[in-house]
Amino acid sequence: MSGQIPEAYLAYRSAIENAWYALHIAKDPAPAQRAEIWLRRGESDAATKACKDEFKIGNVRSTHVQIDPYEGDHVKQVYEGTIDLGAHPNQLGLFSSFHSEETEGQVNYAIFILYPEERALLGAIGFGAGVAVSVLRIFGHIYPERFTIMGFDSEVSKLLAEIQLVFASVTA
Repeated sequence: MSGQIPEAYLAYRSAIENAWYALHIAKDPAPAQRAEIWLRRGESDAATKACKDEFKIGNVRSTHVQIDPYEGDHVKQVYEGTIDLGAHPNQLGLFSSFHSEETEGQVNYAIFILYPEERALLGAIGFGAGVAVSVLRIFGHIYPERFTIMGFDSEVSKLLAEIQLVFASVTA
């Protein structure tokens, strides 16, 4: 809420990656093998390499796509959006909080810490709400019975409608 917009996208990206890792481990066709690879990271150079190879973003995302191609592709787009908006150092992430103003032959540059741009701030908050729903949907594939008992699908539909209503002015 302090307005650190590019930094928020780091947290959004991490949430998606953590959910994908959990799904990748949970849907292991050789139960406990992926979990062991992940847990042994750092024990040796070979163990670290094995973990990096197994948990490449393409691998963990492909597990999601195999289970639900539409949702997996949607979350990939959201994930790429986090990168574009600041989860990796890039021009868009930098310039979203960067401001320049030219006055009488002088150019002044500033980087916002407490973000004065309401539209960008609301956009980042709305994006975060969308990431939260996506992460919950991923966990719904890990615990389908629990999510059915909770009536998650109908509840998330209501939640998405409310998110769209609240943030309609930002996306318009």
